[in-house]
Amino acid sequence: MMTLKKYAWHAAGSVVVAIAGCGGGASIAPSPAPTPVPAPAATPTPSATPTPVPAATPTPAPSPTPAAAECPIGDYKSALVAEINAIRARSQVCGGVAYPSVSGLGWNGQLESAADKHSTDMAVNNFFAHPGSDGSRIGARASAAGYAYSRVGENIAAGQSSAAQVSADWLASASHCANMMTPSFVDIGASCKYNPSSTYQYYWTLVMGNR
Repeated sequence: MMTLKKYAWHAAGSVVVAIAGCGGGASIAPSPAPTPVPAPAATPTPSATPTPVPAATPTPAPSPTPAAAECPIGDYKSALVAEINAIRARSQVCGGVAYPSVSGLGWNGQLESAADKHSTDMAVNNFFAHPGSDGSRIGARASAAGYAYSRVGENIAAGQSSAAQVSADWLASASHCANMMTPSFVDIGASCKYNPSSTYQYYWTLVMGNR
C-alpha cells in the first residue's frame, strides 16, 4: 500500500470329531461346538475437527487524494495584478540593484492556466518547488497552455493568506523582485490554491512573459 484408516477382523473355526466303539455299533458324537470368541467392538474413527478459517480482513479503501480549492481570499487575482503593477510603477532596488519603473502587465488566460496547473500540483501533492511533481518547469507548462513565449518567468510562494502579503514577500526577495521588474514582460497570469490538510495550505504561482 493470508487440509485437512479401516480395520477388518476375520476369525476361522474348526470342528473336532471324536470316534468311540461300543458293542457292534458305532456312533459318532459331535464334539461341543466351540465357544465363539466375541469380536472386539470397533473403535470409531474420530471425526475430523474442521480447522476454522479466519474471517477475511477487509482491505481499507485508499484515502482519496486531497482536493485543492481556490484560495478563500475573494478576488485575489485582480488584487494581485494591482499589487504587481503598483510595484512595477515605482523604481525598486532588488538585492542592491536599482530597477527603474516599468509599464504594467495585462492578464493572460494561458499564463493563468500554467500558473493554475502548478499551484494545484503543489497543493495536492504537498510540496513547494519550481519543478512540478512530473518534473516539468515553467517553460514546458507555459507551452502546454498554448503560450508561445519568447521569455517567461515564474514566482512561487506558500503560506501567505493575502495578495498584499505574497507580493510584499516577493518584493523582499532579490530574485523575485528582479523577476517582477523585468521590463520585457507584458503578460501576467496567477493562481492560488488552498488545501487545509497540506503543510502550507496556500500555494501561489505567478507567471509573467512576452511572446
